Amino acid sequence: MAENHTRVLFVTGKGGTGKSSVATLLGRAGELRGLRTAVIDIGLGGYSRDGDRVKLNKRETLRDFLTHVLKLRYLSNRLMESRTFTAAATAAPGLNDLVTLSAITDLASANPLYGHDLVVVDAPSTGHSLALLAAPSRVLELVPLGPVASRADSARKLITDPRRTRAVVVTTPEELSVSEALTLHQGLKDLRVPLAPTVVNGVYPEVISDEQARWLETNSVAPDALLHRSRRLRQLSLIEKLESGVGPTVSVPMRFTEDAAGDDVCGALLSALTKGMGWP
Repeated sequence: MAENHTRVLFVTGKGGTGKSSVATLLGRAGELRGLRTAVIDIGLGGYSRDGDRVKLNKRETLRDFLTHVLKLRYLSNRLMESRTFTAAATAAPGLNDLVTLSAITDLASANPLYGHDLVVVDAPSTGHSLALLAAPSRVLELVPLGPVASRADSARKLITDPRRTRAVVVTTPEELSVSEALTLHQGLKDLRVPLAPTVVNGVYPEVISDEQARWLETNSVAPDALLHRSRRLRQLSLIEKLESGVGPTVSVPMRFTEDAAGDDVCGALLSALTKGMGWP
């Protein structure tokens, strides 16, 4: 791996666009390529591992964060026993998000304890992702010095380094999703987070040619025969609108079953999103 750096992909987008499915595809592609890969769920199910899938929980990541800051596990455990402290920590502006990013930064470090080549973050939806990625700068404005500032600075360096990190915006070719993707793309640019090509998930395949479509239209067939084509044309129109704002996109075909995405689709997706990041 060039410069011994882990590469991090933050996969985000409007809820319901299939961002978790895209994160899973990227994790699978990394494993197929022989990369040491971790897929991180930012959820509430407890800090745990299921194979290479890591689940982060606020309480456990806060405990680990305190241990890094205080240098003693005993002290962090005592603080976690205090309801007053945990309530205050939860309410502190940006701290929860910084704690989450710090856990991701640790997983993306060169520390042999972690040893990942690729970390795929199944990040929250639009607004929550922007708040998450803005957290280091917000915390540094409030606490410019000390161990907390050091953790914030490490996280900020990770998420703004184009050699190591890219945000992957996932959308579907639908009006509301495309509009939100455009807004999210601009928000990430404002935060100076490097961007991968936007992923358009669920694009209908072309099943009939233009010539076949003309024959159907001129032979009074049932309207349902052209329904799939009309939906695809609408999708292509929305993708064109999206690309006018974000540049070239990457399409993931509509999958009609859970396991319909082949290894070639996974590999092509990972290659497109990490192009120029120095993969071997």
